[in-house]
Amino acid sequence: MAFTQAQLQTSIDAGDPGCLITRFDAAGSSTDIYVQNCNINSSLKSGWTQVAQTQTSAQAYTAIKAALTK
Repeated sequence: MAFTQAQLQTSIDAGDPGCLITRFDAAGSSTDIYVQNCNINSSLKSGWTQVAQTQTSAQAYTAIKAALTK
C-alpha cells in the first residue's frame, strides 16, 4: 500500500514531534525521504532513507527511525 508525504508526516508526528520531512521523492517502487530533527534518542537526527512504496506510513516511519539509530 503506497503512502503519501502527509500520511507519513502524521505517523512521524505521533511518535516524534518536531521531526520534519524536508524531501519526499517518489522514485518508482521506492521513495527517498530526508528528515530533520528526528529520533531524539540518537546521535544521528537527520538523514536520507529509502523506503519501499509497498509499506504503510507507520512501517515507513519505523524504517526511518531504524536508519537513524546509532
